[in-house]
Amino acid sequence: PTLDGIPLLVLANKSDLEGKMGVDEVIEGLDLKKIVHREISCYGVSAKEETNLEAVLQWLVARTA
Repeated sequence: PTLDGIPLLVLANKSDLEGKMGVDEVIEGLDLKKIVHREISCYGVSAKEETNLEAVLQWLVARTA
């Protein structure tokens, strides 16, 4: 089966911790730029500091059938 057209959401958790990987490092480390024919979004998130939680929820709701 192909995943073409299926959105991909990547969450870099624990963004509140010192020494964390930044979003650009996650994208590079996972070779996300090599993935084609899919919408890819990557967010740094922290439940502790509520970082990007609203943005992620909006992303999910916008792509729910």
